[in-house]
Amino acid sequence: MLGSNDYFSSAEYLRKAIDLWRSDPAVQQWCRTELPATVQNRLIRLGAWIRYGQSPLTELIADTQLPDSEVCSLFVAGLAQNADDLSAEVALPLVALIATHLTAPQAHSLANWYSERVAARIPAKEKDDVDITDIPDSVQLAIGRFLFAMMSDVDVRIRWLAAHAVRRLAKLSEAEVMRSLEDQYGRTEERTYRQSDAPFYWLAARLWLLIAIDRISAESPLAVAPLANDLLKIALDDTLPHLLIRAFAKSALDQLLKSGTSLWRLRNSSPCRQSMSVRFAEKRLMRVGLAAIST
Repeated sequence: MLGSNDYFSSAEYLRKAIDLWRSDPAVQQWCRTELPATVQNRLIRLGAWIRYGQSPLTELIADTQLPDSEVCSLFVAGLAQNADDLSAEVALPLVALIATHLTAPQAHSLANWYSERVAARIPAKEKDDVDITDIPDSVQLAIGRFLFAMMSDVDVRIRWLAAHAVRRLAKLSEAEVMRSLEDQYGRTEERTYRQSDAPFYWLAARLWLLIAIDRISAESPLAVAPLANDLLKIALDDTLPHLLIRAFAKSALDQLLKSGTSLWRLRNSSPCRQSMSVRFAEKRLMRVGLAAIST
């Protein structure tokens, strides 16, 4: 009887032979007609190596040229054929591999069935009821809201990760996500993306958003240039005289003004033109910075 290593070695040699003679019509025919049975008979033995990332099973399945629906049938037949040899450490990687061959409707049906099964086992007092109407309609809005919520986490490491995620999105020019984050600045309540009965630390979320924007203004100024007017309002906001928030807003504006990406926006935006000139705004920002330093 072949051992586990022997099954692995023979499958490796078979895969290499197929790669070497792939262009031969006879080999192609053999892969279509005979290879599926070979894989089925050795499925569980070869599946033992999947968790190590070294199993040739994935390549052999691709060589059969079977459609996804038939690959799933092959897996089911192979599992049933040698069910006595099946263990949890082999079954779970094989199930994960089967999932990659499911069609979209099959995956949707399976996910619904399993999620309902898992949800039914959660005690009623521990369930989180989510208001579907409170979930954003677009992916970009949802990402912006999610990241803003993560910036309010009690764990500073989570805030740090969220801020760096915003940096990456800015580098990828995800303008809609950046606008979504801008819209979240005034949020003081979050019951969907945070625990509904726990405090929402919105002041921390605002601070970390400004920290991220300040960093982005030096790295990817074009990504946050559209936020210049809002940054100006935040820096000059006497209703929320938060030292660090105003300081980071001022620093971000200084970076944008130095880069030249937002100067035109500041000069030509009606709110700014109605309230103060750019020169006066810069003087006010300087006073905010001096006050922050001396306080």
